[in-house]
Amino acid sequence: MEERIGRIVVLAKTGNENAMKQLYDMNKEKIMNLALGYTRNREDAEEILHDTFITAFSALRKNKIKDPEKFPSWLYRIGMNTSIDYLRREKKHRFSELGDTNVQDHSSSGIDPEKDIITREKELKMNRAILALSPRQRLIFTLKHHQQMKIREIAAHLKCSEGNIKTQLFRAVRVLRSELDPAAGGIK
Repeated sequence: MEERIGRIVVLAKTGNENAMKQLYDMNKEKIMNLALGYTRNREDAEEILHDTFITAFSALRKNKIKDPEKFPSWLYRIGMNTSIDYLRREKKHRFSELGDTNVQDHSSSGIDPEKDIITREKELKMNRAILALSPRQRLIFTLKHHQQMKIREIAAHLKCSEGNIKTQLFRAVRVLRSELDPAAGGIK
């Protein structure tokens, strides 16, 4: 089994999407359960799962794993660190929200609570839609739109052509549109 995983990891290092999908499928349940153990919340756990695989696949491309056969334990460690980091960020975020509500009255500060709720709902829908992307598309989409990297930087980072990056972004946007557009049967 370890030898098989090692071969898949070696293929994934080269950017083989099928290998990355196999690694994702083989490990997603374990990472999801780990994240659920930390957060006790499915949505937060899905975000951690997403972040874990983005981190892992990015590190694979940089050849940061020394022993490919140890991928599952290496990935699990990344999942643990991602979970801990996520909880730290959420704790700070929740603390600052509490501070804001204690210090300010939303009605007198000009902040519209209804608008804030709508914005959060949109972000949640977008995060769910991003989970529908393949791991590679998710990585490329995240690098482009969350990390603000240019296409040529992403291509250099992932060691592939700019055309490949553009194709993956196009496909990712198409999937996201179908997931987010209620008329196309996506999220309502």
